[in-house]
Amino acid sequence: MVKPKWGYNHPEFGDQVETPAGWEDRKAVLKSRRAFFEVTLLDWIVRHDLNADGNILKTIVQKGIGYDRPSPND
Repeated sequence: MVKPKWGYNHPEFGDQVETPAGWEDRKAVLKSRRAFFEVTLLDWIVRHDLNADGNILKTIVQKGIGYDRPSPND
């Protein structure tokens, strides 16, 4: 769900919205309503922030067996 101010009524891009033929009179309705989009997830990458500061990230390529977090000595 996208709120109207971030969807078709965004100040920078609101005038650039292209609508299908015959929808010119519905542009005002589009700008005042929420937009719902159906999204299909094609891929997923799991990343863990090890120190919770964004500097060291661990990417899981293949899930292993055992611990998924390093110990203090690692």
